[in-house]
Amino acid sequence: MNVAQILPFALITKRYRRPSQACPASTAYPMDISFRLIGDVKAVAERNFRFFDAPVVVYVCMDRSLSPYSMLDLGAVSQSIMLAAQEYGLASAPAVMLAAYPELIHKALGIPDDKAIVLGIALGYAETGSIHNQYRSGRRPVEEMAELFGF
Repeated sequence: MNVAQILPFALITKRYRRPSQACPASTAYPMDISFRLIGDVKAVAERNFRFFDAPVVVYVCMDRSLSPYSMLDLGAVSQSIMLAAQEYGLASAPAVMLAAYPELIHKALGIPDDKAIVLGIALGYAETGSIHNQYRSGRRPVEEMAELFGF
């Protein structure tokens, strides 16, 4: 088993024939980090379900009667929440895994059934020493990622 099979949420994606295919683990993390991650897979998965030890989670919900295009609005709202948190010195970790058990979240927080839980955003102070917070991915030119028409 490799890191790509274990931690798909932590990998850099590339454009392949199938968009869901991820890069090899060696391109996602430096080799020494990859080996440490493989040895600590269970702990990493558990941290996901403990909200990365953050003291606060914001659940972004959407009324079920809205069109799927409303997800675009939720993306903008989510980004604004994370930018505002950063302005106050807080780190954020948006993760669909934070909303993996919507029935339990609905019940625990009293969220009405007509609201779909879309995303969880963990908020807190960053663990700057964590290996997950030390890696910085490279950036591709816009021309490789998008085709612009009419400009």
